[in-house]
Amino acid sequence: MHSNEPQGLPLHPDRTTAQPGVRLGLKPTAPPGKESLQDGLQSVGGVQKKPTAAKNEASDWYHSEADVLPHQQLLSSDFAPNIVHMVWCGRRWFEFHNYINVVSLIKELHPDEIDFYYDSFPIKDDWLYNNWIEEIQAEYPFFRAIQINQKLAGPGCLEHAKPNPDFIRHLLTFYGGLYVNEHTLITKFPMRFRSYDLIDAMEPGTGYGFMMAKRNLPVDTNLQGIKTNKNYKTLNIRCSPHDYDLPKHEPRCVHSDILFFPKDIWELDTAWGRLVRRIFYGSPSIPVPRHDSDELIPNIGHIVWIGGGEMDFLFYLCVLSLLYVQEVDTLYIHGNAPPSGPLWEKVKSNPRLKLIHRYTTMQVYGTDINILSHVTDVWRVDFMIKYGGEFVTHRNMEL
Repeated sequence: MHSNEPQGLPLHPDRTTAQPGVRLGLKPTAPPGKESLQDGLQSVGGVQKKPTAAKNEASDWYHSEADVLPHQQLLSSDFAPNIVHMVWCGRRWFEFHNYINVVSLIKELHPDEIDFYYDSFPIKDDWLYNNWIEEIQAEYPFFRAIQINQKLAGPGCLEHAKPNPDFIRHLLTFYGGLYVNEHTLITKFPMRFRSYDLIDAMEPGTGYGFMMAKRNLPVDTNLQGIKTNKNYKTLNIRCSPHDYDLPKHEPRCVHSDILFFPKDIWELDTAWGRLVRRIFYGSPSIPVPRHDSDELIPNIGHIVWIGGGEMDFLFYLCVLSLLYVQEVDTLYIHGNAPPSGPLWEKVKSNPRLKLIHRYTTMQVYGTDINILSHVTDVWRVDFMIKYGGEFVTHRNMEL
């Protein structure tokens, strides 16, 4: 039994339009504690509370079936193993688009395990930005990195950092489960798919897509024979390119062979933008400022000053503008040493000006911070979340 799969369900109707931004300011929120950290873990890889309201696939496309179905439909001895295989080839960075690829698997499939086979483990860039794989390892407990042993399974990678199809089929024959190419996002995977003996969504030539098979199915030696054998329940699926927009049916999977960063999806009002925001932020909507008269942004200002040294004229004007133009209730200068010089002597006695001593942050989530700009980034995030208000650099002025 075999068939071709139509490309999914109607596009989610939620479409919003970006609005002009406003001055940077934040209301304070509770600092991240055990509960919020646990919530963050659950939102990526843990068990979420199942909604009690009835869901239907067409009207609620952005919910995984793994979130809403009862355990009787999630657990079956006839299913293919709920394990994901990935193959990473070449000495290179694990970037944001690779992170989105893995998170799409975690959120849609809730896999028992993700086995990440590599010939060279992803490296870090000099600016320590591309540490996305470490975030996966910290957030998802069943992400297992495995160095390829060529003596046991043959070469996992070919030239030009391309996964070896023979190695992939060997994994599926021996373990079963789902292989997903690093450039493919799983967007909708109905639970009934796991009852199939074989699902082939691999694209000839590029190797993009995915393949699912039950354990001990000889896909390594007789793939075409399985597809034509009516005793096997098989399915062919075609993934969509990333620039799809308003198709008749929402795709089951999408190729993402482009380089992009979080800033590229903030206001991207396309099907692709909504998809990646849903994966990364948990909502497809474009975030827009919302007026709230009940809770205002605190009228306080924050400046970061590291290393001490003489206050120059621009820094002096920045402080005066916040005190007498913006008229903040309090201006906090965060740093590891106070400013100095004659201009500092003129303003330091102002009762609304407060120096807050902070020790230089050396690590965040176990990652060393060796660049001064990263230290200031960490401080800004920390005090803006805790206290709210307005942050300005010492070179800016309020007019």
